[in-house]
Amino acid sequence: MVNPFVSFIVVTRNRSAELRAALDSIARQDYAPAEIVLVDNGSVDDTPGAVDAFARTHDHVRYHRLEENRGVSGGRNFGIQAARGEILVSIDDDAVLLDSGATARIVERFLADPSIGVLTFKIVGPSGEVRPREFPTFNRALDPDVEFETSHFLGGGHAIRRQVHETVGLYVEHFFFWLEDLEVSWRVLDAGFRIVYFPSVTVMHMQVPSARLPRSTSVIRELENRFEMNVRHLPWRYVLSQHLIRMGYALLLLKGNPLPLARHVIWCAQRLPGLLSVRRCVRRDTLDRFRRNHGRLLY
Repeated sequence: MVNPFVSFIVVTRNRSAELRAALDSIARQDYAPAEIVLVDNGSVDDTPGAVDAFARTHDHVRYHRLEENRGVSGGRNFGIQAARGEILVSIDDDAVLLDSGATARIVERFLADPSIGVLTFKIVGPSGEVRPREFPTFNRALDPDVEFETSHFLGGGHAIRRQVHETVGLYVEHFFFWLEDLEVSWRVLDAGFRIVYFPSVTVMHMQVPSARLPRSTSVIRELENRFEMNVRHLPWRYVLSQHLIRMGYALLLLKGNPLPLARHVIWCAQRLPGLLSVRRCVRRDTLDRFRRNHGRLLY
């Protein structure tokens, strides 16, 4: 049997040093056929030179430099459309695969179970710790070294069948890099695919802070994207309960400053008519699967 073609998709911006480590970890994979699709969101550092140096000693590197920063969502969409693989593997540009056999195990797991649409990897920090925000379940009693079915995948390290994107579509591009993977996860589940946490593949994520935005901007953008995805996909009781609770939490993060939230309420009122025109609630059985897999609906 011919091995499925695998495309590694890496989206980067202004992280040339960290990017080289990510590319090296992919180049060490003992699997073929494969390619690296590198999407550069308009870097202004020495990323083009670093990629050129890497490509001189490694085959199957396809470098796409965008003229503007389209964020994680836009960058991944470009990479998905440019990739040729049946299986699409994504890691962040400041992350590395920890062993050379990872790709072979990904392919083997997909071939063994056609119901699996996405494998989400074990993600650890530099000291080997599993951070709560990078563990794809809200059930903290689950063992991070044991495979389980989950309700969402993590963008920083995952593999997805091309068939899944052909069925559910691409990322919501204007989400930029807040909750874009969770929104796709809901569509994946609603299409009947399974999302499986796959600790047989481990990614070390450095989480370089250089490109991160101020907290106030991040809090409001995440709140906006959460409101949009909830209106698009969830019954109204969940939309309302989640947003009230999350606005209260946002107020704490903003240290009691009500002005950003006041502007957010106006934004919601302006955005709502357009969202209603594309609203498509997930099925009841999808909500049931979401609950069984420890997904949060009310908050």
